[in-house]
Amino acid sequence: MRKALMVACLLPSLAWADTLPNSVYQARERMEQDPGHYDRADQFCDEKKVGSSCVIPGNPFEGGGNGTCRTFPSRNSGAIESRCTLNSMPEVLDSLPDGGYRAPESMCENGGLKEPFADAFRNKNLSCHATPVVSDKYCSGKDVGSPCYAEVRSGSTESKYPGLCAESEDSQRLYYHGYVLVTRTVLTCRPGKPVIVDIRESSPPGWLRRLLD
Repeated sequence: MRKALMVACLLPSLAWADTLPNSVYQARERMEQDPGHYDRADQFCDEKKVGSSCVIPGNPFEGGGNGTCRTFPSRNSGAIESRCTLNSMPEVLDSLPDGGYRAPESMCENGGLKEPFADAFRNKNLSCHATPVVSDKYCSGKDVGSPCYAEVRSGSTESKYPGLCAESEDSQRLYYHGYVLVTRTVLTCRPGKPVIVDIRESSPPGWLRRLLD
């Protein structure tokens, strides 16, 4: 299952909140004061009320399906964005194997991990050298661009969808007296035509449109 990767120290999502810019906190305050307001929206929620239903075209593997317009603070700009959020998030059942990560140079010495990293991350099988590409089960033994079929679970339904094998960088954050980033190259089955989300300036519908709705 393609899922969040385990790290050496598991923390709640808010554990990294101290790294958020002040504009995000300000956006959250504005969201609390006016839950129906937003500054920007994707093309599926443009000028729609927060909480309205929306539809993203495409199959679940491409990112399509029925959703609801929900607001989020933008980490980059501090704007409040209304985005079509799928009611049932699809899962790609790809079974990417663990391991195969390369440690940054700051953790390495004489071709191996420095102490105390070697002891702290003994079970992570980290390497200080270039690591081979790690493939999911749909692209094992295939080349970049090869056709593939991915098994996707959406709700209680599992289906196969066509895609293409593509390389990307996968990273994992480990914690030992500070965060370190380890990386690996993976070859996974990806949709040939993924949904492209276009965030643009927008605002909720005016009172007359709300009245008519």
